[in-house]
Amino acid sequence: MIAYTTLLLFLIGVFNSFKVSVKFDKILSFLTFISLAFVFASFCDSEFASSKEHIFSLAWNSTPGKDIRFDIISNSYNQQLIIPFFALTLFAIFHNLNFRYEERKSAYVSVLIFNLAALVIMVTSNNFVQLLTALFVVDILSVFIIKDSLSYRRYAML
Repeated sequence: MIAYTTLLLFLIGVFNSFKVSVKFDKILSFLTFISLAFVFASFCDSEFASSKEHIFSLAWNSTPGKDIRFDIISNSYNQQLIIPFFALTLFAIFHNLNFRYEERKSAYVSVLIFNLAALVIMVTSNNFVQLLTALFVVDILSVFIIKDSLSYRRYAML
């Protein structure tokens, strides 16, 4: 279930990272909040229903010595670790809907979603390569999403 939720988070984040006009930006952020709330509700429902361990495994790099694998382990312990961060992300997105000073609400929401997806991958990781990959992919995506905004000029240094 965690692998499915991570995929949904990436899809919602990519959909939300498109540039739209200011009028539709708030609507897009609201729709993203609603869809993320449904994903959170199904995630919490599956956490209490499932006690079995599921492993999603993908061969990252095959070598003659050993394969480097990308594993997402879904068990009740990992799900319990993720739930508070998921709730905090929902709260931050809800707060962003009412915050009037943010110029691109959907870009901020997209960065929050990608950070949550990276946290999920880091919590469920088995190896150091998976930890670093999740961290760097989110960093690179975040810089590209917030480009040409006030936050980029203020905080990102390239």
